[in-house]
Amino acid sequence: MLKKIEIKTTHPDCWASPLTERYPGLCLVSNGGYRFGNEIWVNFVVSSGNRDTLKKFLENYKKEFHGYPLSDIEVVASHGNSAEMHAVVDASHSFYDVVLKCEMMPLEVTVYGGSEYWTVITHRENLPKVLKRISDRLNSLDDYTIEIESITNLTSLKTEAYDRVFESVMKELSLKQKEMLVRAYRGGYYSWPRGKNITQLADELKISKVTCLHHLRKAEIKVMNAFIKELIHREKFLENF
Repeated sequence: MLKKIEIKTTHPDCWASPLTERYPGLCLVSNGGYRFGNEIWVNFVVSSGNRDTLKKFLENYKKEFHGYPLSDIEVVASHGNSAEMHAVVDASHSFYDVVLKCEMMPLEVTVYGGSEYWTVITHRENLPKVLKRISDRLNSLDDYTIEIESITNLTSLKTEAYDRVFESVMKELSLKQKEMLVRAYRGGYYSWPRGKNITQLADELKISKVTCLHHLRKAEIKVMNAFIKELIHREKFLENF
């Protein structure tokens, strides 16, 4: 069985965490990187609840990264309150190198508030050895902090936000609730101006308005709970709201 480990770390070599302190609310999320020789190639999404903060960062990011061990950094695409970016980093200045040497595999990395939050996996039988290696690395590295936040059984390899939300919702929704959501969607219930109202949906299904509303609201609660939970997990600045 695979184990999932949630790690919080700070280290002086990090090229990303200082930015999240200079630009309060800025959050970087990556699904890991790829090592080529002495370099780490990483794709990540940077976001902020304040569009002006993100705009200022995007205007100055070349200057901000000057002096850091990056051989390449660029904006791939921008979408309102977020932007997709690509960077090539010296492996010796990344916690990624520590993760691999401790026989862990990264699934997702979030950088927020001056700290890095790593989700990694390892085999259950390797867990004692992995934890000892983390402790040994911590003792051998100056100015590093490494905190194990949780260790749980790995239940899914899906790491993208929409995958996690979809998987969570699919497990929770009953067949009737799925039917209600689809019928409401197709009937324009979620459009503006609204298409069919709850009475029309109930008549179409030949059930009472109360029963129809009951099924629909329970389904909506499950969808919204899963989405908002993932939203807060992915964009750490939302924890302050």
